[in-house]
Amino acid sequence: MLYNDWKEGAAAFRANSDTWQVLLYNHRHYANLDASWETPEGIEAMVGTGSSREFSLRLTGLPPSVRVKRSLLDRVHGWAEGAWRKMGAPDWPKGGQLAELRKLQEPCCSCRLLYTDGGSLSLNEKVSDLGVVFMEIERAEPFIILGQSTGFGAPHFQGNLWLRRESDRAALRPRANPQANHDNPFLCY
Repeated sequence: MLYNDWKEGAAAFRANSDTWQVLLYNHRHYANLDASWETPEGIEAMVGTGSSREFSLRLTGLPPSVRVKRSLLDRVHGWAEGAWRKMGAPDWPKGGQLAELRKLQEPCCSCRLLYTDGGSLSLNEKVSDLGVVFMEIERAEPFIILGQSTGFGAPHFQGNLWLRRESDRAALRPRANPQANHDNPFLCY
């Protein structure tokens, strides 16, 4: 473990020589301890609402480029409670209801390639009330932008840019300044 502070809501781990993990959370104690878990209204009274929390991270000792996989759980992403209420808050959801709730409980996941600044990377995260962000940061092969396209469906397609691994570009010239664009989004595969 590289860092752990439950009061700050952050922990960082080095999983192995090529992987770092960061957990950020915005937990608070219940708003109303006398409320009941028996009804949707009681649950809302007990949980209440809070505010977002800002985290500024600075990671060092990283390779020149990293893949950041980010998973988010909060009251919007991976939170099935609203759909459960619309179903009438059943004690035991039936087959179709249960399948819908399971689908909604999936975290929001994203992935991007970032270039470090001499092995250092600064990340700013805003974690909403009762939110959890888990990031896995791995050594990555740099990607280069090959050009514009209007096609769809390729594994390295993001928006209107085709991305390709730098190791696959034998005949292409290296980019003049790989640091010029620190935040190239790309699809995870």
